Amino acid sequence: MRITRFYFFAIVIFIMSAAASNATWAQNPKKHRVVMQFTTSDTAAHRALMNQLKNVLEGFGEENLEMEIVCHNKGMDLLMKTSPFASKVVDFQQKGIKFLACRQTMTQRNIKEEDIISCPIIPRGLIWIIERQEEGWSYLKGGF
Repeated sequence: MRITRFYFFAIVIFIMSAAASNATWAQNPKKHRVVMQFTTSDTAAHRALMNQLKNVLEGFGEENLEMEIVCHNKGMDLLMKTSPFASKVVDFQQKGIKFLACRQTMTQRNIKEEDIISCPIIPRGLIWIIERQEEGWSYLKGGF
């Protein structure tokens, strides 16, 4: 009988603490900081990335998310004005997702600023990602 009461009270306390935790989160939601690496020219991966971004935004909400997509290597194709996803990239930018272009890749591939969608240009994509991780940002590889 004592064991049954113990489990009953343990379950009640667990449920009450979970409810209090959810109420606290709703009042003070966490700001999620995510840096995503994007390195492919595969348009199927571009499409997958658009779906991933949509899902993350729906899950956390714009106000609870700080997200950067670091495009380098062949991932720079996503940021080209001629990309079939250019308008979607701009839509996500307007929702607060930052797309960053790698200057080193642009130099290596002879990509001019006027050829890409308006976005910040960073010196080196990998260095940027490493520094963000050192600052506590979550890391994701995009497009899979």
